[in-house]
Order: sequence, then structure tokens, then C-alpha cells
Amino acid sequence: MKNQSASNTGQSRSAWLRKTLTVSQFVIAQFFVIATIVVGRQLDHSINMDMGFTKDNIVSVRVPFDFYKPDQKFIVFRDELQRVSGIERVSLGDRPAISGSMSSTYKFTRDGKERELNVQMRNGDTGFINLFKIKLLAGRNLRASDTGTAFLINESFAKEMGYNNPGDAVGKYIGDEKKIEVAGVMKDFNLTSARFGILPMALRTNTNFYHEMQVALAPGVGSQGADKGSQKKTIATIEQVFKKIYPDKEFSYTYYDQTIKDFYGKEQQLAKLLNWSTGLSVFI
Repeated sequence: MKNQSASNTGQSRSAWLRKTLTVSQFVIAQFFVIATIVVGRQLDHSINMDMGFTKDNIVSVRVPFDFYKPDQKFIVFRDELQRVSGIERVSLGDRPAISGSMSSTYKFTRDGKERELNVQMRNGDTGFINLFKIKLLAGRNLRASDTGTAFLINESFAKEMGYNNPGDAVGKYIGDEKKIEVAGVMKDFNLTSARFGILPMALRTNTNFYHEMQVALAPGVGSQGADKGSQKKTIATIEQVFKKIYPDKEFSYTYYDQTIKDFYGKEQQLAKLLNWSTGLSVFI
């Protein structure tokens, strides 16, 4: 009787353990399934959301750059590309609209008190906002002569200054020893990963930092449903112009929509890991 009772107890414990493991496996599998769906949707939203600028049919071309020995060849390159058939708009700058972070601290006065703000920076020529189709809410566009004296800010920066109406920020000065005028206010757009939200930013002209040429291809030429023959022909022409100006340099380019996808590389890796973990948990 004692042996039979012990046997029954052992069987009950074994059955309880199997049931517990089964339930635990189910819960873990459900967790991975839900996590995979959530991360997948967030990633899809980040890549395909309205970022506040156009990203289709834009090619980024790396321009040879030496901060300590600057030259004006990139100006010649830009002007040559503006005459190429199949190209609509071009702009020089340090980086595309969304491509990571570079910041500076600026001082300004709000409500009679001096404040400091960490501001995301972009360097671009007078064609930057036109190329990316960024809306100018108030004021004027940049001029080549604005280097060191004026820049554009976004809505978030204007609000940090205490101006809910963008036009009220135009003409105001920012800075400590060297004052910089707010020439205009741009509509907010994403600078970094969507998970960080919209950050205060400023766009300035400074040829010492120009090492990227953004090229907007004509409709039907870009990467989205493009005619491959026209696309290759236009890229080949861009390379010919590049080699004429930089004969000893390597020509390289990327499509901006792909750059944005690559920008979310960590999120994509996480999504792949969750997919793998989900499959493994279900299989087990």
C-alpha cells in the first residue's frame, strides 16, 4: 500500500510537472509571438511613416572631403549635375535629412531668462529644403552668404524659444558671443530614429562640412518602380561627371530609401532574432 501510494504520488508530481512545462512553453511562445508582431509593426511604421520630407528617388553621392584642405570642386560637381537630363534637384550638405545625430548647444533668452538648448545640426546649401521638399513655415530660405550669421530652425526649436507661432521666431537672435539670426522656420521632420521623436534642430550653410551630394532623380528614374534603363543611364552620367572632376577618387552612391531602411538596422536585427526565437519556441 505504501509503495502504491508513493507511486501514485510520483505519477501525480510527474503529471503536474508536465502540465506546468506545457503551460510555460505556451506562455513563452505567446510572448515571442506578441513581441514579434509589435516590433514588426513598429519597424514598418518607422520606415514607412510620413517623416516630413520626401525620400523617394533620391540618390546620395559621397563627395571627396578634407576638412583641413577644403576646395570648391564640389560646387562645380553640383552645378554640372544640375544640367544632367534625368535629374530634377541637387543639394550639397554634410548628411541627408535623417542619418544620425550631430548637435551643438545654443543659448537664447526666454521670459527674460537665459537658457541653453542642445540642438541637432545639419549643414546644407540653399537647395536643401527644396530637394527634400521640407515646408518653410515662416521667414526665408538660406542664402550662401548666411554662413555664420543666420540659419533655419524647426518648429520644435521655435517652441523651445517660447514661440508657438513660427513667424514670431523669425528675426530673433540666438547665441552667446556670436549672435545668429533665425532666418526662417521649417516644418518639423524626423532627424533620427522615430523612437526619439522630433528634436530641436537648425540648418546652416557651411561649405567646410559638405561631403554628401543629394540628387533627386526625375520620376521614372528612381528606385521606386523605376525604368531600369533610364535609371542606369542617369547613374552612369552622374559617375561620368564625378570622374571628370575627381578622376582619382572612387564613385559610390546609395538610394536614400535604402539608407533609411539601413538606419533601422538594429531594429531589423531584433525583428529577425524575435522571428527566430518565436519559431524555436513553437517548435519546441
